[in-house]
Amino acid sequence: MSQRLLVTGCEGFVGSRAVLHFKEKGWAVTGIDLAIHREIPGVTKIPLDLRDPQALRSLEGADFEYVIHAAADQTSKTILANNAAADGNLIACLSRKRNVKGAIFMSSSLVSTSADIQYTRSKILAENRLCESGLPYVVLRPDMIYCRDEKKMTEYAGMIQKGFAVVVGSGAYLRSPTHLDDILAVFELVLNDNRFTNKVYEVGSPEPLSMDDIVKTLAQVLGKKVRLIHLPLPVAKFLFSLRGGLDVEQLTTMELDRVSDLQRLRQDFDYTPRTFPQGVESFKKA
Repeated sequence: MSQRLLVTGCEGFVGSRAVLHFKEKGWAVTGIDLAIHREIPGVTKIPLDLRDPQALRSLEGADFEYVIHAAADQTSKTILANNAAADGNLIACLSRKRNVKGAIFMSSSLVSTSADIQYTRSKILAENRLCESGLPYVVLRPDMIYCRDEKKMTEYAGMIQKGFAVVVGSGAYLRSPTHLDDILAVFELVLNDNRFTNKVYEVGSPEPLSMDDIVKTLAQVLGKKVRLIHLPLPVAKFLFSLRGGLDVEQLTTMELDRVSDLQRLRQDFDYTPRTFPQGVESFKKA
């Protein structure tokens, strides 16, 4: 009998790729999201609002053993309230089900910084609730998840093709970009061996780069010269507020370094993610 997996946020960037990945591996996959935009043969998708505790009652009879919780609000003005309700309801629902063998919770590298914004507070709250729930779990804190067709990568690639790239702030702040394939690989390591350690793991490039160097590395792979244009934070905040659909509050964390500590991941799973140059090198082959 196939192993059975529930993926929340199944229409999002990470969730949608997890659904396809595990379906191809022979898992029986159920996905839930606020709205379903793409049906996939062999995958059960359910439109469901995790903020509604009554709606989650329908999951109590659903057939799954494992959970990847990738759903999250990152853009509204009520991020904390939305995520607190969704995460709390899901954890309560899973705690009532007797056959749940473990849950993987997608957190954020921002939690490992001093960032005090709605998004990080919601992630900290969820991590604490999961710890107290008694459910077997693994929490992942990735930084800047990317792949060839990820939105930010395609935006930067488009600018680079024109000879320039806009970088918010100084560009000197450090990031540890996480390739999507590394996230999927860690999912597999946890789920295939049922290794729910009840621990938090940071996931990202073992060699952090400044944002300027990230853009320059991408330009080099694309065989282009690039001129960096640094957009001051106050100007970026103003422009982002006009654009809408973005969490302007997160711009206040832009200059904070995000350097992944991989010691625990290496120790427990014998896994080291790829560096950013290694990750974007694969873009040439895609």
